[in-house]
Amino acid sequence: VISMDDIIAHPYDAVEQAQASVNKAVVQNLQGQAPVRFMAVDGLTVLGGSNSVLQLSDSLDFQVQVAGDSVGKIVRQTYLRLFMFPLTMWDMRYPSGSTSCSASCTAYEKTRCTGLVECSVEAVTDLAQNNVIRLVLPADMDDITGETKHIFRVSSLTLPARGFFPTRVGAQIGLQDGTQPDYQLSSGSYLWKQPDAGAVVAEIVTRERDGNSRPFKGDTGNVLYAHLVLAATLYAESLESTAAFSVTLPPGYIGIDAGPLPTDLAVLDAAGVDPPLGRGSLAAARWSCAASVCTYTLGVHDVLHAGTHFFASFTVNNPSTALLRSDASNRWLLSMTGTGRHTAALTVPPVPFVAVSHAGTSDFGANVAVL
Repeated sequence: VISMDDIIAHPYDAVEQAQASVNKAVVQNLQGQAPVRFMAVDGLTVLGGSNSVLQLSDSLDFQVQVAGDSVGKIVRQTYLRLFMFPLTMWDMRYPSGSTSCSASCTAYEKTRCTGLVECSVEAVTDLAQNNVIRLVLPADMDDITGETKHIFRVSSLTLPARGFFPTRVGAQIGLQDGTQPDYQLSSGSYLWKQPDAGAVVAEIVTRERDGNSRPFKGDTGNVLYAHLVLAATLYAESLESTAAFSVTLPPGYIGIDAGPLPTDLAVLDAAGVDPPLGRGSLAAARWSCAASVCTYTLGVHDVLHAGTHFFASFTVNNPSTALLRSDASNRWLLSMTGTGRHTAALTVPPVPFVAVSHAGTSDFGANVAVL
């Protein structure tokens, strides 16, 4: 931090640095109470799932229970917006031939919530992808209060190809003109989605002279390089969070060490390749290897975003027996483990390495042979 102040004229002044956050109570006191408000706790609850996690698959389909404030009741034809996190991951689309998503209301016992629930998607900002669901509550609906809690189901929207670890939904209730909104993070179940097949990139560098200089059975200290692109963001929010990915070597290999790669690999400067793969690497200090598994563990507040290209080097002892590239057991695997915003760690099933980059060349492969 550079204060740009005069240290001679003001020798005892100080600059303090700390995290800042918006105080909702202060904002409400300044602008006045919103005419419609969520209940202070559990204003929007995501239902379903197991162990407080709702896993999404195929298409978006989930239910939320809405509770209002005793003063700022949620009334008919109010706008309810659901912000789908991570915002940069979502780009929702309607089913083929449709111009809207599907939404319905299940009324709280002995109350009414019937008629059309308008459902559409929009972007959180101009020229961005569709990452917000907008619902217009029905015209024939009893007010939502702390006692009367209707359930809304949203469906018929596409899911992102990439995945995400358990996260919340942002919810905003407000008037149709967009003024005096009330915002709250969801409670109840967290949303979780595993990456689609093919969303992960994991491949071994097989270009001549780029690693694998000791290819024979029983060789020790052989160095192999891998190109990786994770399909879900890993983030360690606190000391209690888990965020890691692991590379499992084929049977017979022993992982000795892992770390960044040298900058002089020929594959990094391959001509005529579009797009370029970059030269990203991860700090060696966070790698650990045990037997045939090498794991990279993120530190607190570290983040590794989905879609980031990076390389890693693996120092290994080769198997004691020869291994063909076509051998079914000669499989390298990539897996991810994370808590996301939740407290329990979830693991994405291992994905086998497959050559996808530099098509038509021998620069990458699913594995290497042991001669």
